[in-house]
Amino acid sequence: ARSTMKFTNLADIEKEIARLQRKQETSSMSLSDEKKLIKDIEALQASRRTAEELKSKQGDLDTIKDDRKVIQADLNAKDKEIDSIQKEIDAQSKILKDLVDKQSSQRGTVDELMKQRDALKSDIDDKFKEKNTLRTEFR
Repeated sequence: ARSTMKFTNLADIEKEIARLQRKQETSSMSLSDEKKLIKDIEALQASRRTAEELKSKQGDLDTIKDDRKVIQADLNAKDKEIDSIQKEIDAQSKILKDLVDKQSSQRGTVDELMKQRDALKSDIDDKFKEKNTLRTEFR
């Protein structure tokens, strides 16, 4: 709409309407020239309404742009916060991984000790059986 308008400023449109009305009132002109002048005035009055709408919408657009800047700033702050928290999570994950690795190695040691215990228990059971058989043979 703005590109089809001769004037986009309300003050300029008002000045041009006043100039054309003054010209119509003070100058003598042919009927066709006066009709053309009246059409120009009507077109300017219509463009005044369009200019008012444009001005209103431009204000809305400016408000939206300002809101967008605020939201973008908030997003940037949240991104920094997320980055900071992600670093903390990564550090804690490393600590957890180290603990799990340590526990796994200790679990292997415990498993080995349990195998040794089971072997010793088996040896003890064998010795008790041997003792019991010797005792029964002795009687």
